[in-house]
Amino acid sequence: MGDFLSKIWDFFSNERISLTPKITIPLFLIIIVFLFVDYYGFFYYYANSEKVEYLSKIEEAKERCSSDTIIVSYLDEMLYDAVNRKNIFQQFAMLFENEDVSHVPEILDKNDNSDSFEIERIFPLCERNQLWHTATASLFWILWLVLLSIMLLYIPFSPGDNRLNLMFGMIIGIGVITLLIWVTQWLFGLIPVILGRAYINYIIQLAVNLVPMVLFAIKSKKK
Repeated sequence: MGDFLSKIWDFFSNERISLTPKITIPLFLIIIVFLFVDYYGFFYYYANSEKVEYLSKIEEAKERCSSDTIIVSYLDEMLYDAVNRKNIFQQFAMLFENEDVSHVPEILDKNDNSDSFEIERIFPLCERNQLWHTATASLFWILWLVLLSIMLLYIPFSPGDNRLNLMFGMIIGIGVITLLIWVTQWLFGLIPVILGRAYINYIIQLAVNLVPMVLFAIKSKKK
């Protein structure tokens, strides 16, 4: 085992071996292992087995404490959270879910020619849409995420001896920007929907994101 680990270390520390095989070979092996594990469903069945056991224990606890409504209510919440639990990747993907935009026009008399009816007709009420909210609230960081992802794919094939450090830095940067995307949309999400029209929020959020881009473009142009 020691000799095997030593050979692996020699492979990655050998300066005569380029960075490309150091990346592609481990990546290929990881893909092979992932496909093998996924084909036989090892992680899937293990995770489901653990989940079923956890849910069974909650149900048993509910039966033992059936006379205490407070405990039963708390256990019901635990049961709901366990069934609907999503991992961090699923939670991040949910930020870009294209949920239906709901228009909620006021129900007014068709013969009503008041100004309020005209406003409702031209600017209908609109609930917040998660995809549009995230895209407009975190546009600045989303563009950086796309840029760093492209650079991360390009680095292994670029010239230079510092590629490994650059890749490590890019991965850290992508992680930080991913966190900033979530934080930014969360902060903007604290602002209530203005006048029942979410597109007003989208416009404000987009304007806030465009400010640093415009400033950066002006500064670059001066140089």
